[in-house]
Amino acid sequence: MSHKGPVSRVDWFQILVDLSRRGYTVRAVAVQVGVPHSTLMGWKNLGHEPKHTEGERLLAFWARALDREASAAPRTQAPPWLG
Repeated sequence: MSHKGPVSRVDWFQILVDLSRRGYTVRAVAVQVGVPHSTLMGWKNLGHEPKHTEGERLLAFWARALDREASAAPRTQAPPWLG
C-alpha cells in the first residue's frame, strides 16, 4: 500500500491578501477575474475554491500585479481527507 504525502493547494486567501496589499480592492479584483464580488468573498472568507478557469484568471492577475510567475503562488496544506 502506498502512502501519499500531504496535498498542497493554492492559498486563495493569501492571493487576495497579496493583491489587497498592492492596493487592489476586492471589487477591482472581481472585475479583473470576471466574477461577482460575493464569489470572491467566498474564496477569501469562507474557504471556497474557484472553478479551474476562474482560478487560472485570478492566478494570472496575481502574477501580473506582483510581477511573479503564477507557479510561485502561495500554497497551503490541504486536510488529509481532500487528498
